[in-house]
Amino acid sequence: MPADPLHETALPDEVVLRLRRLTPREKEILELLASGWSTSAIASRLYISQATVRNHVQHILTKLGVHGRLEAILTLFRGRDGGTAPPPK
Repeated sequence: MPADPLHETALPDEVVLRLRRLTPREKEILELLASGWSTSAIASRLYISQATVRNHVQHILTKLGVHGRLEAILTLFRGRDGGTAPPPK
């Protein structure tokens, strides 16, 4: 399987630029995902439907150029730490 260019070769600045493409709502949802919140929990907290949460997640994945929620969360952690630190345990 080829290496993921975003995580293996992207410069920290590129990761930060991708994260800056997100709207404030998308950032909020990504932060909640990174904190372990489910789609239904996010929907309840933000007073939106689960379908709306899923739509936001799809926009997040597209803007970050990743294929799944876990990759998006890893991108968030790498963007916070300049692209070097692993996610917290």
